[in-house]
Amino acid sequence: FARAVDELREVLTREGKSRAFEAFERHDLADEDTRSYAKVAAAMGVPVTTITNDLHAARGRFRAIALTHLRSLVATDEEFRQEARQLFGVEVEVT
Repeated sequence: FARAVDELREVLTREGKSRAFEAFERHDLADEDTRSYAKVAAAMGVPVTTITNDLHAARGRFRAIALTHLRSLVATDEEFRQEARQLFGVEVEVT
């Protein structure tokens, strides 16, 4: 997960979307007592809808990056499917 977070930071920063990473970091990687969309929006000085959109985009990219890393760590297609289901609750296509 740490490698996926680092890669997400690099990718979003390179694409000029560092605000989306900041929202992801402040919300999804923060302690539970600071994990409200409203608190993150207030801290960043943007509307809650902006945080919602940024988090949606960042989470999708994070999942894709993390799945790529996961794929490189497992030995079989079935193991990949099981791990993806357990970690993200998603069914993945293996080609």
